[in-house]
Amino acid sequence: MAPEYLLLVSDDPVRTAGIAAQIQVRLGVPPAYMDGRLAAFRRGANAILALDSGGCVIGTLFHRFGPPRAIERLDDPESQRILASFGRELVDRYWGAYIAAIEHEGLVRVIRDPSGALPCYHTGFDGGVVFANDADMLVASGLAKPSPSWPALARGLYVKDLPNEETALVGVTELLPGTAFIRGNDYRGTAEIWSPWNYVVGGGEARADTVESLRRTVQSTVSAWASCYDGVLCAVSGGLDSSIVAACLAAGPRAPELLTISTTDVDGDELFFAEILARGLGCDLRAEALDLADIAIDRAAAPHLPRPVSRTQSLSYDKIVARVAAESGADCLFTGNGGDNVFGFSYSATSIYDRLRGEGIGGGLLRTLSDICTLTGASPWQALTAAGKVARRRSPRYRWKPSPEFLHPDVLADNQRREPAHRWLAAPEDALPGKAVHISLLLLIQQHLQANERTTGLPVINPLMSQPVVEACLRIPSWEWCAGGVNRSIARQAFATQLPAPLIQRRSKGTPESFCVEIIEAHRAAIRDHLADGTLAAHGVVDAEAIACRLADDAPTLSSTQRLLELVEAEAWARTWETAAENAAGLVVPARSVATS
Repeated sequence: MAPEYLLLVSDDPVRTAGIAAQIQVRLGVPPAYMDGRLAAFRRGANAILALDSGGCVIGTLFHRFGPPRAIERLDDPESQRILASFGRELVDRYWGAYIAAIEHEGLVRVIRDPSGALPCYHTGFDGGVVFANDADMLVASGLAKPSPSWPALARGLYVKDLPNEETALVGVTELLPGTAFIRGNDYRGTAEIWSPWNYVVGGGEARADTVESLRRTVQSTVSAWASCYDGVLCAVSGGLDSSIVAACLAAGPRAPELLTISTTDVDGDELFFAEILARGLGCDLRAEALDLADIAIDRAAAPHLPRPVSRTQSLSYDKIVARVAAESGADCLFTGNGGDNVFGFSYSATSIYDRLRGEGIGGGLLRTLSDICTLTGASPWQALTAAGKVARRRSPRYRWKPSPEFLHPDVLADNQRREPAHRWLAAPEDALPGKAVHISLLLLIQQHLQANERTTGLPVINPLMSQPVVEACLRIPSWEWCAGGVNRSIARQAFATQLPAPLIQRRSKGTPESFCVEIIEAHRAAIRDHLADGTLAAHGVVDAEAIACRLADDAPTLSSTQRLLELVEAEAWARTWETAAENAAGLVVPARSVATS
């Protein structure tokens, strides 16, 4: 099963014990850790590592400089260093998918690892706060009775994919990756403990050394994750990113089973490339096809999360993964998700300006100009013009592009007054704009990494988004990623000897767009009614008239297919939580003791 956890933090140890006893009854499991103001519960694969009388680490933890296997116990010196550093030691000398709770010197600090691989949401109650991997677990604790926040839901749809502490449920907040939640007698707040900008450097390393360093980092990271499971199912397309993950898995002691999921249209059928990969690695391959029969527009694909982040087409994908895993005995799903993001897949001319800033005018700059022209098909004049526009910007920061389509005019008027913001978008004054683009790509993928864990019933491992890989890629200058006029150039070179040549040379990318169009065409009238007459329209989130016009019987939808299915998911998600809010039963919180009231 997919891992689940719940962490209770109370201001009063006596109340902690009383609340934990009630949660134990509701969850059906005893606390895996309880000491002082903290109590932690788990269901599924999550480990809980106790720190020396000062907290615990929930999830999977690896030594940064140790063997590629999960830590089963933290010894006393390790625990003391973690406690004394208020958790900073975890970020610097460990990595994984974890939430750490540290009680030290009167403060409780809850830390989410920089990769965000383990989700973390929290809600407060009188005298405490509870954290969990999803909103369903918060409700199961009895300490949360959330309902949809229509303004927050509208903002989330407008800034689309930009991570935010605010969720679409009243009273539920996300603890963002690389962030610490701090609670003391007189203080409540958050602090950033990891920033991608701290790992951006100016280059200077020989390309061959960069290539080898990335190869070793990716291989050791995948090997570490693989050591945690007995049967690995790896989703592949024959594209570069998933092929790299599969190759690293195949180099280990247990070969993975490969799974490719296609559409009936040629643009989404990547079986040809997946078969080349399977033959090259000597792995078994399962080939499946997305099925319209799996789609129900009134059912949310990820109803357990506190905001809608999935799309309707995921219903079929997740059902296939769950079935194949059950048939093969797999206990996890590995993916190449995040590869485009971490490997700097971009057509931006910022690489030209970055190289000018980094090295000045010379042969390197001319090579990058040629690379961008080859990659994009632009003329040298067009590429230089685009780079000139980058140079004239007042700030290197990346400006997030909102998604206004089909939102109510009042929503647009309210949200267009403020620019989308995130700590990582606040680039230093001397930053290179190509790195700002790279970091924006890391943000773009975050909300989608764990959306299907509950629905597939499996831990989903996205090793390319692990902290060591992310940090290694951030150190690589933007112009190296497009060297030779190909995207993800460093990654291609790093695994050129481990993957079949057609996959290294491949430039095309598959897309499930045709299946999305099939969903719209098969359910056009129902989707029109679902959205135009639904709860999003009733609460002023979407523009019902614009949606009805686009979904008229003879109106084309191709350009808006993905957006419409996002809204179908949002509508189903909102209806789910309206019902859940009506039926949720709360927990009786014990009164504060005299000593802490």
